[in-house]
Amino acid sequence: MAQFRASFTDEAELGAPRAPFTLARAAAGAEEIGLVLFTSYVGRSSAYDYARFGAYFRDRRDVSVITHPGFLEGELLPADKEALVRLHADTVQRHVGDKPYVLSGHSSGGLVAHAVARELERRGAGPAGVVLVDTYVDEKALGDMAAAMGEQLSDRYDSVPGADDNDWGDAWVTAMARYMFLGLLPEEVAAPTLLVRAGEPLMEWTKDYDWRPSWKLEHSAVDVPGTHFTVMEEHSRSTARAVEEWLERL
Repeated sequence: MAQFRASFTDEAELGAPRAPFTLARAAAGAEEIGLVLFTSYVGRSSAYDYARFGAYFRDRRDVSVITHPGFLEGELLPADKEALVRLHADTVQRHVGDKPYVLSGHSSGGLVAHAVARELERRGAGPAGVVLVDTYVDEKALGDMAAAMGEQLSDRYDSVPGADDNDWGDAWVTAMARYMFLGLLPEEVAAPTLLVRAGEPLMEWTKDYDWRPSWKLEHSAVDVPGTHFTVMEEHSRSTARAVEEWLERL
């Protein structure tokens, strides 16, 4: 039913400019590279998903989260990939100004981060890097794990604060459908890219092919403790530390 929902092509149609959620601030006077995160578009998209991850960076780096429009009742959906990418690129530029920054996203949020990085590079305002946290594209293993992902994601819904069921309604379902068909496929970027891979599968794995995500474009990779979801939960500190070590080398 996503095709029947109202959509936007320009940010002006949304009313007030969108603003990121702040998760961490660097210590006064610090000039470290900031981190701008994008939420996943699978399930109930929430900045809270990054709360524990962001806590690691307090007094180290500025960390903020950008959510996607359309997941709450009454919000417009992006008409196409270009509308979404333009919106997020505009938001990033307003937010970071002339400060250095890295774009990142967990799961499908990584695909958004990568697409926005490409647009910002086109504008001459590209990021210092891109971090993909357990981001799958079209791996065969993704289909095998889809049921387990859906079940485990559903189990987490009750723990998501900030919006009750009346706020969400069915909007998140149709929003997810729209986003999944936007065609957010990887294209070359100049920014160095890190792929952070979960070290444990979501389910017992007996297939003869790898369950971990891959990335066909140039990148570095690091494995961290946890599953696709727990890398941002009980193992978020290890994940953040791996990202921090990479950022320090930029």
